[in-house]
Amino acid sequence: MENIVIDNVTEKTVKYHYIGQNEPLPIQKVGDAIVYFDEIYDADGATIGHTVGMVTATHVAPNGHLMTHYEEAIELPDGTLRSSGTIDRQLMLGGEWARFPAIGTGGKFLGLTGTREWGLILPVSTMTVNLRIHLHA
Repeated sequence: MENIVIDNVTEKTVKYHYIGQNEPLPIQKVGDAIVYFDEIYDADGATIGHTVGMVTATHVAPNGHLMTHYEEAIELPDGTLRSSGTIDRQLMLGGEWARFPAIGTGGKFLGLTGTREWGLILPVSTMTVNLRIHLHA
């Protein structure tokens, strides 16, 4: 069984467009969306990939926390994948890692499934995360 692990990389938002209340990041209100363009870097700081995504503030959970939904397309040297999922924004800002299902859409990743995980690197204003991807047949 093929098993691919991508770790020890970071991802940084290099450009974004905010749609909605125009609050300063990372604040969002229900209905707001951000289209973002990220660069993925290896441990030496070389650019090895790109992510294009959209995060939408979908609703407020019963605990009062804002829930946000992500849809992403990711390009790496060995192929492409997509991921999507909904997370509790307050927990993510507090250090909890986001974990979304991922599906390989091209290259070496085609047909593989797994997870894409990321955790914020503080301060939030750097818009940088640690990134892990695990795919398998």
